[in-house]
Amino acid sequence: KMKTNKKNIVMEKALLLGILIVLICPLINAIGVGSIYSGSDNPLKLFPGEQKTVLLELQNWDSETTITLEGEILKGLEIASLKDSKTKVPYQQKIPVEMIVKAPADAKVGDIYNVEYVFRQVPGEETGGTISFVQSIVRNFDVVIIAEPTLEPTAPKETGMSTNTIILLIAFTFTEK
Repeated sequence: KMKTNKKNIVMEKALLLGILIVLICPLINAIGVGSIYSGSDNPLKLFPGEQKTVLLELQNWDSETTITLEGEILKGLEIASLKDSKTKVPYQQKIPVEMIVKAPADAKVGDIYNVEYVFRQVPGEETGGTISFVQSIVRNFDVVIIAEPTLEPTAPKETGMSTNTIILLIAFTFTEK
């Protein structure tokens, strides 16, 4: 009889956990932050003093209302800043956000800086006292300092007519008369 009670208690707890998961799942929303630069696998390459605008793409795929995402630079504040810290993201939309990244003028070729940033969902005011689950996503990418490209002089391009064209024109001129 003791083994049957333990089995029943375990089954009741598993059932309760399953019901709880089913009830909470609809409350979880999926947000996303995309960028072509990621970690050390796909770094941003800049030469000393160069500045680039990095486009981040904010996404809202599960919340059927417009949400607000707030961004913050966690690491690399000396080289990176977000143009807008708060952005409204409508349901099933991708919204671009600009991050300005500027390599220090005194950076050395081969230096690596890490930029880490987070976007957090700002709790909506429309929740009206209900429990609200907010999400956040942390991403990062490396900034690798490269040598400034040098402009090599190029050979002047030939312009004008080729020898064959000139001969044909002379021949055509003499045959016309």
